[in-house]
Amino acid sequence: MPFCSRAIPPFKTMEEFFMPIYEKKDEKLRVRKTPAAKRTTYTYPIYDGSTITLIPGKDGITEEFIVLLHHLDDAEVRNNLKNGRPELTAEEKQAVKEWENAHPGEKAPKNWNLSIDYVMSDDEHDSEKAAIENIPDGSEVSPEVEMLRAAVETMSERQKQVYELHYLRGFNVKETAAILGMSSPTVTAHKKRIVEIIKKFFEGANFSG
Repeated sequence: MPFCSRAIPPFKTMEEFFMPIYEKKDEKLRVRKTPAAKRTTYTYPIYDGSTITLIPGKDGITEEFIVLLHHLDDAEVRNNLKNGRPELTAEEKQAVKEWENAHPGEKAPKNWNLSIDYVMSDDEHDSEKAAIENIPDGSEVSPEVEMLRAAVETMSERQKQVYELHYLRGFNVKETAAILGMSSPTVTAHKKRIVEIIKKFFEGANFSG
């Protein structure tokens, strides 16, 4: 079964598909990882306020593609938690309030990142990142991770750097561009190519054993 054999209506290209996921960051700060029970599908908003849910086995979508999308969201969460701002948004204030409600008699630390990071602590999901970054050579890994690592190995050095900084470490496009000394459009172009490379590797893959 292909990684994602064809675009999901109403999107005509992979770039259009990913645009609402990665370009609408200013509307709502993501500070919570998707619960494990909800990771079998992937739901995201579109511009008219409605949502689209991707389901493995429909429209060419595979389980591996769903895992990748949640992995990228996790990177965004880590970035948001890392880069706390002095003035909290309404959503951030709600996260702090929930922390305090869960800890009666305690005030959330002044460093809001600490309180939210405590609420958001999720070793199971963090292990997804570790599986790709930190598994020693020779260790047993899933076929999906092996294939993803193989895909990364075929990337150019610049593409590997963008993949590491943006997708694994959670830096946004502007931050990645500044670190690598390139323009934001160049980083975006590398992102598009990275998705194409990974998609090509997973096309026709069979992980059923």
